[in-house]
Amino acid sequence: MEYLTWYHYGVLLGMFLSLPAFFIKNHAYRKPHLIIFWVLVMIAVWEIVGINIARRGINNSIYANLIFVYTETLLLLYFFSLIFQERKIKEIILISGLLFVAWGFINSFFIESILFFQTYSFAMGSLVLIGWCIYFFYGILYKDWYAEKNLLGVPMFWIVSMILFFYSCSFLYFSSMRMIFEMDRELMLQIRNLNRIISVSMYLVMGLAFYAPLIFKEKQESLPR
Repeated sequence: MEYLTWYHYGVLLGMFLSLPAFFIKNHAYRKPHLIIFWVLVMIAVWEIVGINIARRGINNSIYANLIFVYTETLLLLYFFSLIFQERKIKEIILISGLLFVAWGFINSFFIESILFFQTYSFAMGSLVLIGWCIYFFYGILYKDWYAEKNLLGVPMFWIVSMILFFYSCSFLYFSSMRMIFEMDRELMLQIRNLNRIISVSMYLVMGLAFYAPLIFKEKQESLPR
């Protein structure tokens, strides 16, 4: 385990911090919590296995694409389908997920090889998730979701805020990665480390978010309708 860095330990910590929350009495957010927990488990396992594969000189890009680019995006879309209760919105989320998968096949066969990190697919998935984050905050501002509650006590507020922050920054990073690398490799490494800090922050917040109703003394009520 000597090859693990602060980044890997941060992701693992987020996963382990999320576990005790399953034992919260009258857990009103159990399904969203379960999805986020599986995201944390998947990413933690991938980060450890992925770096081990890379250390052996094996190209791990195909696994990065399947796990980080596609599976994580689809799980987060499912998470959004759980917190949005309007049937029409759920259908649109499903359609956006299917279109993303279709784009993935097109991109893999005709544009970017699955054997290399697919920046186009990541950018597409990022835009889709950013769009649903914006809709979440639109619901808070204009549809009075959680109007009777302190937003700091709502787990989804923390998680969606970090998803928006991380994917907005990562979209800019991965979209311009090749150009930055050609201009200044040292700058690219610095931006990469900054992106990892944001990434770890997101996973840690995901691990802690479902304690928010206890910390801020909020009653766990039903999700917005």
